Amino acid sequence: VLVGAGGLGLNAIHMLRALGHRRIVSVDVSAGKLDAARAAGATETVLGSADGAETTRAIVAACGGPAMAVIDLVNGSATARFAFDALGKGGKLIQVGLFGGEVTVPLPIMAIRALTLQGSYVGSLADLRAVMGLAQTGRLAALPVTTAPMPEANAVLERLRDGKVTGRVVLKAEAA
Repeated sequence: VLVGAGGLGLNAIHMLRALGHRRIVSVDVSAGKLDAARAAGATETVLGSADGAETTRAIVAACGGPAMAVIDLVNGSATARFAFDALGKGGKLIQVGLFGGEVTVPLPIMAIRALTLQGSYVGSLADLRAVMGLAQTGRLAALPVTTAPMPEANAVLERLRDGKVTGRVVLKAEAA
């Protein structure tokens, strides 16, 4: 399960597909981003809601049971909660995004269900080499990229903040 279908989420879908994963569930609050996730290769999508319990139920239904792995590319309080709650026994939640917040974890549940909660910010040099190797084989698809002139940087940042960017935006300097 991937939480967040922005640029990083689409990259993650492409990576999982290139590594041979056949079932990828993408979760986002934007129907448009979920369309992009399906086009990138997500096999199931879940439209997140303000009701975290409802989102958890939808994730479990999309997975055909509790999830064994969730990568939270948003990493906010709400996403961490529903992602944690969707895990099955022996499941692993990897927190990547830097949105921020806090989550309370029921400690007995961690032991009873043998759950792993892990943070990840950057990989190793060996990880980078592996990704470059996949890219060189042509098995990684390109992300959608749009361009905008440099003077529109603040507007682009606002669109990013509001979740209205699919893929990546490249700012271009004006010709001198």
